[in-house]
Amino acid sequence: MTTTDGEIVYALHSGVCVLRFTGEIRYTSGPSAKISRRLDAFLDRLCSMPDLDNVVLDVSRATSIDSTNLGLLARIASAMRSRHDRRVTIISTRPEITRVLCSMGFEQVADLITEPERQTEELADLPENHRFAIPDGCHWDDI
Repeated sequence: MTTTDGEIVYALHSGVCVLRFTGEIRYTSGPSAKISRRLDAFLDRLCSMPDLDNVVLDVSRATSIDSTNLGLLARIASAMRSRHDRRVTIISTRPEITRVLCSMGFEQVADLITEPERQTEELADLPENHRFAIPDGCHWDDI
Protein backbone atom coordinates (compact mmCIF):
# COMPACT_ATOMS: atom_id res chain seq x y z
CA MET A 1 0.00 0.00 0.00
CA THR A 2 1.36 3.44 -0.91
CA THR A 3 0.60 6.44 1.27
CA THR A 4 -2.26 7.46 -1.01
CA ASP A 5 -3.93 4.06 -1.34
CA GLY A 6 -6.90 3.56 0.91
CA GLU A 7 -7.41 0.64 3.23
CA ILE A 8 -10.27 -0.22 5.54
CA VAL A 9 -9.98 -3.11 7.99
CA TYR A 10 -12.21 -4.24 10.81
CA ALA A 11 -12.09 -6.27 13.99
CA LEU A 12 -15.02 -7.66 15.98
CA HIS A 13 -14.95 -8.44 19.67
CA SER A 14 -17.66 -8.72 22.33
CA GLY A 15 -20.28 -7.01 20.19
CA VAL A 16 -18.07 -4.06 19.18
CA CYS A 17 -16.92 -3.56 15.60
CA VAL A 18 -13.85 -1.38 15.08
CA LEU A 19 -13.32 -0.04 11.56
CA ARG A 20 -9.87 1.43 10.84
CA PHE A 21 -9.44 3.73 7.83
CA THR A 22 -5.96 4.34 6.37
CA GLY A 23 -4.80 6.56 3.49
CA GLU A 24 -7.10 8.20 0.94
CA ILE A 25 -10.66 6.92 1.25
CA ARG A 26 -12.37 7.81 -2.02
CA TYR A 27 -15.36 6.25 -3.72
CA THR A 28 -14.99 7.23 -7.35
CA SER A 29 -11.39 6.86 -8.46
CA GLY A 30 -8.14 5.04 -7.91
CA PRO A 31 -7.41 1.86 -5.97
CA SER A 32 -9.47 2.99 -2.97
CA ALA A 33 -12.67 3.09 -5.08
CA LYS A 34 -12.91 -0.70 -4.88
CA ILE A 35 -12.38 -0.54 -1.11
CA SER A 36 -15.15 2.04 -0.67
CA ARG A 37 -17.59 -0.08 -2.65
CA ARG A 38 -16.74 -3.02 -0.39
CA LEU A 39 -17.39 -0.76 2.63
CA ASP A 40 -20.85 0.01 1.28
CA ALA A 41 -21.59 -3.73 1.00
CA PHE A 42 -20.00 -4.43 4.39
CA LEU A 43 -22.32 -1.89 6.03
CA ASP A 44 -25.33 -3.92 4.92
CA ARG A 45 -23.86 -6.94 6.72
CA LEU A 46 -22.78 -4.86 9.70
CA CYS A 47 -26.24 -3.39 10.25
CA SER A 48 -27.80 -6.84 10.21
CA MET A 49 -25.42 -8.45 12.73
CA PRO A 50 -27.63 -9.62 15.62
CA ASP A 51 -24.95 -9.32 18.32
CA LEU A 52 -23.64 -5.89 17.33
CA ASP A 53 -23.66 -3.51 20.29
CA ASN A 54 -21.51 -0.67 19.04
CA VAL A 55 -19.12 0.63 16.41
CA VAL A 56 -15.82 2.50 16.70
CA LEU A 57 -14.60 4.34 13.60
CA ASP A 58 -10.85 5.00 13.69
CA VAL A 59 -10.01 7.55 11.01
CA SER A 60 -6.76 8.65 12.66
CA ARG A 61 -4.72 7.06 9.84
CA ALA A 62 -6.85 8.44 7.00
CA THR A 63 -5.33 11.25 4.93
CA SER A 64 -8.62 12.16 3.25
CA ILE A 65 -12.24 11.01 3.15
CA ASP A 66 -14.56 12.04 0.34
CA SER A 67 -18.20 13.03 0.73
CA THR A 68 -19.56 9.64 -0.30
CA ASN A 69 -17.58 7.91 2.41
CA LEU A 70 -18.59 10.57 4.94
CA GLY A 71 -22.14 9.60 4.02
CA LEU A 72 -21.31 5.97 4.75
CA LEU A 73 -19.94 6.98 8.17
CA ALA A 74 -23.17 8.90 8.81
CA ARG A 75 -25.12 5.80 7.78
CA ILE A 76 -23.30 3.77 10.44
CA ALA A 77 -24.04 6.42 13.08
CA SER A 78 -27.70 6.56 12.06
CA ALA A 79 -28.07 2.78 12.14
CA MET A 80 -26.57 2.53 15.64
CA ARG A 81 -28.78 5.38 16.87
CA SER A 82 -31.99 3.87 15.49
CA ARG A 83 -31.10 0.27 16.35
CA HIS A 84 -29.62 0.67 19.84
CA ASP A 85 -30.04 4.36 20.72
CA ARG A 86 -26.24 4.57 20.92
CA ARG A 87 -23.68 6.97 19.55
CA VAL A 88 -20.71 5.59 17.65
CA THR A 89 -17.20 6.63 18.66
CA ILE A 90 -14.97 8.29 16.06
CA ILE A 91 -11.24 8.51 16.69
CA SER A 92 -9.88 11.36 14.57
CA THR A 93 -6.45 12.71 15.49
CA ARG A 94 -5.71 14.57 12.24
CA PRO A 95 -6.95 18.18 12.52
CA GLU A 96 -7.87 18.39 8.83
CA ILE A 97 -10.09 15.29 9.07
CA THR A 98 -11.58 16.43 12.38
CA ARG A 99 -12.46 19.83 10.86
CA VAL A 100 -14.37 18.11 8.06
CA LEU A 101 -16.20 15.83 10.51
CA CYS A 102 -17.18 18.80 12.69
CA SER A 103 -18.26 20.91 9.71
CA MET A 104 -20.56 18.04 8.70
CA GLY A 105 -22.06 17.85 12.21
CA PHE A 106 -20.61 14.49 13.25
CA GLU A 107 -20.09 15.69 16.83
CA GLN A 108 -23.89 15.75 17.11
CA VAL A 109 -24.24 12.04 16.27
CA ALA A 110 -20.94 10.58 17.50
CA ASP A 111 -18.47 10.83 20.34
CA LEU A 112 -15.30 12.35 18.83
CA ILE A 113 -11.89 11.57 20.28
CA THR A 114 -9.43 14.02 18.76
CA GLU A 115 -6.27 14.10 20.86
CA PRO A 116 -3.97 11.07 20.62
CA GLU A 117 -2.47 11.54 24.09
CA ARG A 118 -5.96 11.59 25.63
CA GLN A 119 -7.43 8.59 23.78
CA THR A 120 -7.02 6.14 26.65
CA GLU A 121 -8.31 8.63 29.23
CA GLU A 122 -11.28 9.67 27.07
CA LEU A 123 -12.18 6.07 26.26
CA ALA A 124 -12.17 5.26 29.97
CA ASP A 125 -14.68 8.08 30.54
CA LEU A 126 -17.08 6.85 27.86
CA PRO A 127 -20.12 4.76 28.75
CA GLU A 128 -19.45 1.04 29.07
CA ASN A 129 -20.90 0.28 25.63
CA HIS A 130 -18.23 2.48 24.00
CA ARG A 131 -15.22 0.90 25.67
CA PHE A 132 -13.27 -1.66 23.77
CA ALA A 133 -10.01 -3.52 23.71
CA ILE A 134 -8.99 -5.86 20.96
CA PRO A 135 -7.57 -8.84 22.83
CA ASP A 136 -4.51 -10.86 21.87
CA GLY A 137 -5.40 -13.40 19.22
CA CYS A 138 -7.87 -11.14 17.40
CA HIS A 139 -6.81 -9.77 14.06
CA TRP A 140 -7.80 -7.19 11.50
CA ASP A 141 -9.74 -8.41 8.45
CA ASP A 142 -10.27 -6.66 5.13
CA ILE A 143 -13.83 -5.54 4.60
